[in-house]
Amino acid sequence: MDDPSAPSSSEKDTQPTKKRGRRGTRMIELTLSNVKKPIDFDQKTKLPLGANRKKFKSHVGSVARKTVSILVDEWEHVDENVKKQIWDDIMLTWDIRDTDIGKLKDKWISYAGERWRAFKTSLTTRYLNDGVMSDKSPLETYSFLDEETWQEFIKTREDRSFLEKRKRGQMVQACNKYPHIMSRGGYELIEEKMMQEKIKQRQESAGESLPTPPSPPKRHEKWIVGRTKPSGEYTSKETQVVADKIVSK
Repeated sequence: MDDPSAPSSSEKDTQPTKKRGRRGTRMIELTLSNVKKPIDFDQKTKLPLGANRKKFKSHVGSVARKTVSILVDEWEHVDENVKKQIWDDIMLTWDIRDTDIGKLKDKWISYAGERWRAFKTSLTTRYLNDGVMSDKSPLETYSFLDEETWQEFIKTREDRSFLEKRKRGQMVQACNKYPHIMSRGGYELIEEKMMQEKIKQRQESAGESLPTPPSPPKRHEKWIVGRTKPSGEYTSKETQVVADKIVSK
């Protein structure tokens, strides 16, 4: 599963002696390039298309993390001027080929909020409360964070109101009978993979000829895939009951 707090190299304290991965290098090239990268979108869903679609999503998440303070309690409380900064950064980086900019902006500012919330959650679970990175400081990874902000963030996570809210969330999650195993790509990524598999199967059966595009997977099909482990087992007995009913129809 993708880590929502995983930084792009532009977020790190980059030092010459550190070895960068391919993904990090690509994000640095994207950030430093003066040439806008072309990106197309599905006219109905406003989801990115083509070879740059993953880079685009990573960039939106990176900009949100760097632009919005982790001390803001809710995305709804983020100043509109700050959200505008995020969108301006996106427009400066990408050659967006879409005429319906209004809907596109709403879609991706909302996505930026999702990634920002996931980032705060990841900081809490990984660096606090005996998390896997609790012996380290996030300042070692995220150059846009400073010690004062981090200490204030820790205080907000120790506040009674937050602890009560977190406990309620954990109780709700514990009652979830149908847990999924989806990464941050969610149903969008599942649909993309299912479509690729359908296209591959049609191409194999059609030989050299180009087959007609397959129909998108139905909602219940994606629901099942999102709750099926690599072993083929479902994530819970309750999930299996529902899946069996769906398949038998």
